[in-house]
Amino acid sequence: MDSKFIPKVMYTDPEVAVVGLTEQEAREEFGDVKLGTFSMKHSGRALTTNGGEGFVKVIASEENKLLGVTIISERASDMIGEATLALEMQAYLDDVIGTVHAHPTFPEAFQEACEDALDKSIHT
Repeated sequence: MDSKFIPKVMYTDPEVAVVGLTEQEAREEFGDVKLGTFSMKHSGRALTTNGGEGFVKVIASEENKLLGVTIISERASDMIGEATLALEMQAYLDDVIGTVHAHPTFPEAFQEACEDALDKSIHT
């Protein structure tokens, strides 16, 4: 098992969850990278719980391969599992975008961040 695929969670308010490479690590290893973010203030589900604080950030290679994910949000510990699986499966941004997410849910923020990395985001 590759240790970079072990998610790390801080149970703060809001929670913090990370998996894979950080932006700095990705740049050191791959040079140019793509970044995508999604603010939770645009998440319909977060707004129904009086949330909306935080964001999802994805880091991908120039070839669109997912390299790392950072989530700062209510329920980040619940959301990081999908990102962990995507990294373990060596997924590309389009793989995540092509996955149907229920709406409104917290995990769809991961999809939105991947769309942003490809300049396909419509909910910003």
